[in-house]
Amino acid sequence: MASLETAVGSLPMTDDKGPRIDSSSEPIDPTEERMSIARYAATRITTLKPARDKVSNPFKLLAMLNTQQWLFFLVAFFGWTWDAFDFFTVSLTVSDLAETFNKTNTDITWGITLVLMFRSVGSAIFGIAADRYGRKWSV
Repeated sequence: MASLETAVGSLPMTDDKGPRIDSSSEPIDPTEERMSIARYAATRITTLKPARDKVSNPFKLLAMLNTQQWLFFLVAFFGWTWDAFDFFTVSLTVSDLAETFNKTNTDITWGITLVLMFRSVGSAIFGIAADRYGRKWSV
């Protein structure tokens, strides 16, 4: 019987007019100590790091695709390839770029090489950060 009273006592009550009155909607006591901004931030930062879930084997996932899903995958892959092709066409216009910017072909190709090298470094660093902390905080 005591457990029934406890359960019933925790339910929201109604007054004579019918609307529900929640016992937690009492006014805040002005003398109650408020949380500082630093304490609030410290309690929230720990919630930004998501749990590390085990990642499924991608080959098993690809084997589960039906024909329509494979076609969507291939269209996306070709779109990604075409987007990358646009970036690599810069190397076909090295001499024109060197003439336009008054640089040598070596300077232009060195710039292209650095961009390509640091693209992979950046994608590895920010990919790991995005997996761990989410895209919002890594970008």
